[in-house]
Amino acid sequence: MIEIPLSSDPEQIFDIKLDDTLYSCRVVLNSRTNVWTISFLSSGIPLLSGIPLLSGIDILSQFNLPIRNAYVVNLNNTSYDPTSDNLGTVSKLFILTDEEVANE
Repeated sequence: MIEIPLSSDPEQIFDIKLDDTLYSCRVVLNSRTNVWTISFLSSGIPLLSGIPLLSGIDILSQFNLPIRNAYVVNLNNTSYDPTSDNLGTVSKLFILTDEEVANE
């Protein structure tokens, strides 16, 4: 299990290496809808843009990418999505292995 390091800063840009591939990520809070989104780039090429960070689902399952098993988890209540001030503390983003998902 890998925790993606996030915070409640309204815009975050960082790089992360997953399965020997370096991805550039951008996490943004939409202040009108109060929804966090994530975008992924690889070698400067956009792969996904504006994927909502919603709890309880694999947020990347519908896409044909090598990244999968990405779950947002609210540590206080698993049915709550991240709020403007709890991303990275109460609400966290994890990438799980296929084995970890199968054992749930």
